[in-house]
Amino acid sequence: STTVTQQGICMAVRDNGCGMDKKTLTHAIDTFYTTKTTEKGTGLGLSLCQSIVKAHHGWLEIESTPGVGTIVRVFLPLDDGNGNRGIG
Repeated sequence: STTVTQQGICMAVRDNGCGMDKKTLTHAIDTFYTTKTTEKGTGLGLSLCQSIVKAHHGWLEIESTPGVGTIVRVFLPLDDGNGNRGIG
């Protein structure tokens, strides 16, 4: 889902996968961190997302519950065309 907030745009992606425990969640954006086998993942997905979002002056929020799934929210600031970020 996508919403407009006072700070900018928030895009949320939700899955109904296995979710992450607190220990895994603390490493979720670490480069090359993965809980998958070598054939299934490299651990670059969230790390790469974090780098791209930060380059655009945004941030990620990750919420996860084991057995329920994960929500990743991407916040990006808006620009009014004059170089001013934010709404208002």
